Amino acid sequence: MIRKVSRGRRGHRMGVVLGLVVMIGVIVLIVGVAMVTQTQGLLLGSVDSKQRIKARIAAETQATLQIASAMEKAALLYGNEMTLPSTPLAALPTEDGLKGESSVEQTGMTGGQLAQEPITSGPFKGFTGLKLSYLVHATGYAPGGAKSKVDVEMRIYQIPIFQFGVFYQGNLEITPGPSMNVMGPVHTNGSAFFRSPTTGADLALEFQGPITATGSIYQWASAGSIKYRVLPIDPSVLFQPSLASSITPLTDATSPPELDGWRNIQWGVDSLKLPIETSDPRQILMPGSPSDPAGMSRQKFANKASSASRWINPGNGSGRPSWITGSWANTHRVFWDRREQAWVRYWNFDVAALIASGNRDSVFYIADTFDHGADHGLAHKQTITAFRIINASRLPRNMTIATPNPVYIMGDFNTQPTPGCYDRSLGSPPPSGDYCNALIASDAITLLSPKWLNYKRGNSFGCDERQGNLDQGAENALWTMDAASPEKMNGAPNDTALARSDTCGAFQGTVTVNAALMTGNKAAPPWVLPPNNYSNWTFETGYEGGWHNTIRFLEDLSWSTVNFKGSFVCMWEARSRGLKTTGKVIQTLPGGYYSAPTRNWGFDPRFSNLSNMPPATPFLATQPITTWSELR
Repeated sequence: MIRKVSRGRRGHRMGVVLGLVVMIGVIVLIVGVAMVTQTQGLLLGSVDSKQRIKARIAAETQATLQIASAMEKAALLYGNEMTLPSTPLAALPTEDGLKGESSVEQTGMTGGQLAQEPITSGPFKGFTGLKLSYLVHATGYAPGGAKSKVDVEMRIYQIPIFQFGVFYQGNLEITPGPSMNVMGPVHTNGSAFFRSPTTGADLALEFQGPITATGSIYQWASAGSIKYRVLPIDPSVLFQPSLASSITPLTDATSPPELDGWRNIQWGVDSLKLPIETSDPRQILMPGSPSDPAGMSRQKFANKASSASRWINPGNGSGRPSWITGSWANTHRVFWDRREQAWVRYWNFDVAALIASGNRDSVFYIADTFDHGADHGLAHKQTITAFRIINASRLPRNMTIATPNPVYIMGDFNTQPTPGCYDRSLGSPPPSGDYCNALIASDAITLLSPKWLNYKRGNSFGCDERQGNLDQGAENALWTMDAASPEKMNGAPNDTALARSDTCGAFQGTVTVNAALMTGNKAAPPWVLPPNNYSNWTFETGYEGGWHNTIRFLEDLSWSTVNFKGSFVCMWEARSRGLKTTGKVIQTLPGGYYSAPTRNWGFDPRFSNLSNMPPATPFLATQPITTWSELR
């Protein structure tokens, strides 16, 4: 279970902690006295023995107080290599004349760094954690000079979150049309909803890693099947349940069997949280504030970027580094997002310009939180402000790009070899695997093909390029308010897609993204999910697309493949409108918003080793694990 650290009134919290300690002390004292009363041997009637028991209670109480103090400081301990202070000799809150003192020794450091250690039990079994290890030396004193010493080993693990193949803060929906192979561990802090593929009886939705859910897990049939791996280490043994056509909760009888004391699918487990002292993880995307609690401040991306690599738009675009580009000196560019049915004002994050600038940082924080108001178009809607990542097929080093705005990635991201990116001490990288360890954290993510062209009335090829991109400079105050505008108050865009054979037609090829993605999605409304609905037909009329649609598209990609290798963490609901518009998102051009590519998605096994975590990776945290030893 993950301990969430509250930052309420400190005195009240400490009072609660001390009250619990008093209660524990009294209970232990009662047990000890009962033992004395019942024992007819050495302890019978022995005042000295009773005092020794009291001294032991004092030592254990002192150690408990130290652990409670550690939890009070947990937000500071996580992400830090901090030693705990000693507590001086003091009377203990037992009202029995007991006193105690303690000291804390930090252990387990290797070369000044926290040690990596496999976790063998609990909700993080099979993961690797960074171990904060402390040894509490506690001494208790009782009236009459009796003394007892207790040592307690206390371990706290930080769990870098990208060890998960898929991690969702809310409900997780995976309901693909074609076959899909889900790699790596899967967890949701809500319920999970799995539907078999819809386009063929020979197709399957397969899960290769363990699955855990705080809520329930539901499954149901369409055309294909669902298969689960029985054991994490054995890919050859798959379990295929019999599926109903209605949304049905998973039970022991319809899930993989327990083998060797392990069940590869578990529901009703503890929620896994970031230790950030708030229930809103999206706050780690926001600019830093002096009022941020310590744990939140430690995990905010804005605080991990240097001043040279942190740009927050003051409203006029001033102060931009050379690698944040617009069309004019301080001007956005704009395009029409046909799925959001809104104009997008964007800045380019130009990786080629970053390399040319000589910047050597690894964490980049960019934000445009300025309210630019409604657009200049016919619908007069709120403008979406975003960043577009371009020229990013080769990264200069392991790096993180974080923003509270939506992100559009144009073309490949992190596909070319860069010396020094991969930890070669782990062995040779796989073929074509010598790319960097990268993270993109944002409100939402949309992938654009390399043919996402600038808007023109026509070009040297003599063709019309209105395919939904409509990319132009914001210096055009009208933003294309003519008869050819794609902007409509409702319904599908009125521009026509060109044939694939046309020079300006649909993209045909492959786009690859190698990165950890931390982003948001649009959750399905409660009325399409249990307990309000168990019908697949009703689900189909209202769901928002699920995990496999969290990377958004705006083009006809019917002849394309999108490769994604990394880790996918969905921690919030996207502020930008979401996947659905006034029509079904799965309609194809020219009648709708996009046509889906072949999705080749997978967990990147390099993230199983913490040496390959991207810079500024957020982490989960365990509660303290303690081992007690009485010295005398």
